[in-house]
Amino acid sequence: MNANSELIEIKANKDILSEKLQKSQNLINTIQVEIKKIKSDILALEEQERKINEVIQRGKDEVNRGEIIITDHAWKRYFERILGYDLEEIRRKIIDNVLIQRKNILGSGVAIANKEGIMFNFINNKVTTISQK
Repeated sequence: MNANSELIEIKANKDILSEKLQKSQNLINTIQVEIKKIKSDILALEEQERKINEVIQRGKDEVNRGEIIITDHAWKRYFERILGYDLEEIRRKIIDNVLIQRKNILGSGVAIANKEGIMFNFINNKVTTISQK
């Protein structure tokens, strides 16, 4: 083999290796980006896990202190089933036609008084607060 053909073969091999190196470098860059995303996802999951553990611990602390927590649903059922209140009737008394008309005119995010002067705060068509004027 002469020197000229040897140089041509070396250059061809060098080009092949340079191309392989570039592909490998691109693959490394892609993997590094993926690693960054995975680490970020892991951190987000760890934060969620931390928050859930805090909630669980608060619950355990309440149980350990012997506190009994009554949910809003349980209160509602107590008033209905034990005390005999008709909560739907109470709801109809609270939300009268005057209040509905005023709400439709004034919109959300405002305090609106019903005909008895009771103030109602609305957010997104939901009564969030009721108070005496």
